[in-house]
Amino acid sequence: MVINGFDTWQAAAEVKRFVGYVPGEISFPDTRSGRTFLKMQLAMLKCSHSPVVNELIDTFKIDTTADLKRMSKGMKQKVALVCAFMTQPPVLLLDEPTTGLDPVMRDAFIDLVKRVKEGGTTIIMSSHMFNELEPTCDRIGFLHQGKLIDVLDQARIHQIHQTKRVTMVFRHMKDFQRARQAPTSVGTVKDGVLTVRQTLTPNQLPQWLGQVKNYDLLDLQIEPLSLDYYFSQKIN
Repeated sequence: MVINGFDTWQAAAEVKRFVGYVPGEISFPDTRSGRTFLKMQLAMLKCSHSPVVNELIDTFKIDTTADLKRMSKGMKQKVALVCAFMTQPPVLLLDEPTTGLDPVMRDAFIDLVKRVKEGGTTIIMSSHMFNELEPTCDRIGFLHQGKLIDVLDQARIHQIHQTKRVTMVFRHMKDFQRARQAPTSVGTVKDGVLTVRQTLTPNQLPQWLGQVKNYDLLDLQIEPLSLDYYFSQKIN
């Protein structure tokens, strides 16, 4: 693998100077505290302690005096994030970077990624959380069984969200049977509840709206097609 013209095996030390990395499994060396670890990392990279380090510590609300080995999973993850971002590297490799973070810290992470991205940083991130990828990534690739099966840019993601998933619950069997005949419709009957789910493109919506007004419905839900659903359809 080559990054910035450097072979990652032949020039590992050089590559580490301009790449920030968060591994999927966090394992720290036997150091007393988060502060000691961060100082050690800065020394290894021949960088000085800068205001950016303090800003990141404040952003993720880390007690750097705490013993690393006694930190929770979430706190260790935050230390790893500070370590990756603190030297403002031009390249970031992030493997499941929000593991163990609460929703507030996830939002802080997303804001941070957006900010450094605007500054020109190249970011490669793996995650199973599409709500983290959509607001941050220019392109999203789908991996299944070790193979890249699809790549979406923002225009394609927007197009997918224009497609709607419709869930209808019917009062009468005759309406249920009519609705389930439509293309892309799937009907189920469970505990007497008559449900039809349908996927509609923007072009199909006007015709569907003309039909649905004639149904006697108990419930109706319309939501944008999610990337989770799109991915599940790609692998099934």
